[in-house]
Amino acid sequence: IVGGGAGSYSNLLGGSRFEIEGLWAHNDIGRIRSDILDGRGFLNFGFRGQINTRAMMVNVLKEIPIHNGIVGYVGAGIGAAETNINIAEPFEQRGFARGFSETDIALAYQFIAGIDVPLSERMALFLQYKALGIGQTEYQLLDFNIDPYFTHNVLLGARLSF
Repeated sequence: IVGGGAGSYSNLLGGSRFEIEGLWAHNDIGRIRSDILDGRGFLNFGFRGQINTRAMMVNVLKEIPIHNGIVGYVGAGIGAAETNINIAEPFEQRGFARGFSETDIALAYQFIAGIDVPLSERMALFLQYKALGIGQTEYQLLDFNIDPYFTHNVLLGARLSF
């Protein structure tokens, strides 16, 4: 995940942070499992590709002071995600001789937990866990849907306050 954002601190809830965040995530596809039974079980399509997601999120984080300026935080966010699926290898079962690419927009939500370690008055390093959920996406070209899914991510970064 690569991202950035802007936020504001508040005394609400005894110390919280409100953020607007933009992010980009890349996930590889090795196999897709279908809910269609073909007499031998569920259909499995073995092709390669990627799912790229761009999202805009609004987050609310509750800050928890730990010790000497170190702050833990937990929170959640909601927004929208544009998900693009790119299939690199042929999908011959549906008559495509080449790969394809298609995009859909879905509800996005995330759960966040992390820790900030101050380097100076304005700069902190952070270590963060983020569970990013994407709602059901529909792709007209192949007439299929991807059920809602989660990605689990650990992020290391820097936060600049001004």
